[in-house]
Amino acid sequence: MSQRWTASTRRGRLLALACLLGMLCSTEGCITGVHSFVAVEPLDLHEGYREYSDSLLSSGRLSLATRQALNLVPEAGVAGTTAAELAALGASERIDPATRAFARSELALRAAQALDGKEPALSRQYYLVAAREAARLLFPGGKMIHIDPFDQKYRLASSFYSLAAGRYFLMLMASGRNWTGDLTETTPAGAFNVTFDNDDSDLYAYFFSNFSLAWGYRITGLRNRYTRDGIGIPMVARRSVARRAPGEEGFPLEQYFPAGGYIAPITVYLRFATDDLSNSPDLQSQPERVRVGLADTRLAEYVCFGRQTLPVAADFTAPYAVEITRDHSRAAGRAALFGNSVPGSRLGVTISAPWDPDKIPLILIHGLASSAEAWRELTNDILGSEELRGRYQIVHYAYATNESFLATATRFRRELAEFLAVVKYDPHVSPKLVLIGHSMGGLLAKSIAVDSGTKLWDTTFRVPVGALHADAAVRGTFEDALLLEPWPSVGLIIFMGTPQHGSDRADGLLGRLSASLLRLPADYVNLTREIGLRDSQELQPNIRSEFTSGRMTSVASLSPHNPLMQAYGDLPIVDGVPFYSIMGTAARDSRGRSSDGYVTVESARLPGSVADTLLPIRHRQFDRAVPLNVVYRILREHAESVPGAAPTSSGAVCE
Repeated sequence: MSQRWTASTRRGRLLALACLLGMLCSTEGCITGVHSFVAVEPLDLHEGYREYSDSLLSSGRLSLATRQALNLVPEAGVAGTTAAELAALGASERIDPATRAFARSELALRAAQALDGKEPALSRQYYLVAAREAARLLFPGGKMIHIDPFDQKYRLASSFYSLAAGRYFLMLMASGRNWTGDLTETTPAGAFNVTFDNDDSDLYAYFFSNFSLAWGYRITGLRNRYTRDGIGIPMVARRSVARRAPGEEGFPLEQYFPAGGYIAPITVYLRFATDDLSNSPDLQSQPERVRVGLADTRLAEYVCFGRQTLPVAADFTAPYAVEITRDHSRAAGRAALFGNSVPGSRLGVTISAPWDPDKIPLILIHGLASSAEAWRELTNDILGSEELRGRYQIVHYAYATNESFLATATRFRRELAEFLAVVKYDPHVSPKLVLIGHSMGGLLAKSIAVDSGTKLWDTTFRVPVGALHADAAVRGTFEDALLLEPWPSVGLIIFMGTPQHGSDRADGLLGRLSASLLRLPADYVNLTREIGLRDSQELQPNIRSEFTSGRMTSVASLSPHNPLMQAYGDLPIVDGVPFYSIMGTAARDSRGRSSDGYVTVESARLPGSVADTLLPIRHRQFDRAVPLNVVYRILREHAESVPGAAPTSSGAVCE
């Protein structure tokens, strides 16, 4: 019996064990083939980093730190609204103050982005909250902490701050608020009193008619995009040339703005009242003060933020790229070659930055059938170089390249002189001019650094100066073109592929096509024909046909057989003006001479240069890195030799 009882007992125990196993299988999975609650999935390096560095800005998902904060504060995770989430996180002691500020910033930013375009006022308020919480993390007590480079929260927080501050500013401007007065923002996380800084900020906000985030542009067609890390968010700020407030008058320099509008790199930042990081952010009895600051990053390298001097974030390339696309300079140059024009464009002197009398004026002159856009790489590189940007003032000169080089040079000298008079340029006080000319542009640059005497006049006319049988206006026109005197304001010239003694291509198919295709201005044609037909005996015989035909085009004037080209090529640069020549050797002409395809090395040489640089490039390749590196070296060396042209740190200095 005991054996039966024992057997029964065993059966009972086995049955109990089976029941227990059944219960375990039903609740936690069967023993056989059981998998861990925790699983891992191998990822490659790129996927793993994306998982680790994920954030609202990169993928639209909350970052790991914010998700962790919500998990640690259950009441925030089930709050249902952003306002409730912020309140729950603000009241919780479960997470540290830094994590709290970070999570609140990202959650507010998520709400702002979700409401952007739907509820502008509430979206704007959440952007302000996001910027404030990020600033709370980055600037506890109003002073920037020493950021741990290994802590991703701080790196992301700086991006949250910048984007939120930028969007807040854009939405504030779009709301039509009066930017010269205070504004009270009552947000889901407290009230703020918003005003503009007591510097140039309100002036910039008034002056520019349109702002956009520099981050919002993808740029192609430029080798490099130059940015600078710092406080704030870079903007592309634009002022329409025609914009006027009621009763407002224009100012003289405005006529030299690009046709597409004056575009500048303006950085926006928000200064919040000092606050201890550990204080509860929602227990403020009074609205917190917020000051909106704007800085032109070409003028201000630093700003005073709290009690510190901080670098200003900048994007130097985006505004310049936008300017190029709006100015239509390339289309205008092509159209002008055939006597046409492009609406919304213009020729002449163009300046894209405030005039600084302490900087070296750098005049860039493009070549035949080209435009100011030919200098896009050089201009962008100078804007992106702190050393060169702080020393040089870039000025572009664009012109119709259909007239003879001497006629165009006359217009260049007149228009440049008018511009320098407007900016009150004084070579005895400010640094002397530096000119860089490519191709025919180099011939224009040369025209203000030579003393022709009567050589060009005598090459053209058989009568002395003043004896030409024409009215005073016509005589004055030819005197301006043919009697050249050096400007005392020239400090340096760089020639790039310049046909100092002409180009054989002008006598070939290119010359014949230009004679039939290029359209010359009517007044220019009438003037030359008037002299050629009415006073032909006063012209030198070997040049008479060029006047009577009315086809003295730019290409024809560059022929090495043109008497004026020959005489002009023999004119030396005056003493005291250093110059450099950069020449291409990637081709050979019909006689086997080294050439860039249009200009031979022999033609590009001008006696007296500081240095001749020969490079294996073609005529349209002077904007490549190798020749431009030569230019940068020359510009750096020249700036170091100019008293007072050394770069200085600009911007605020905090006490």
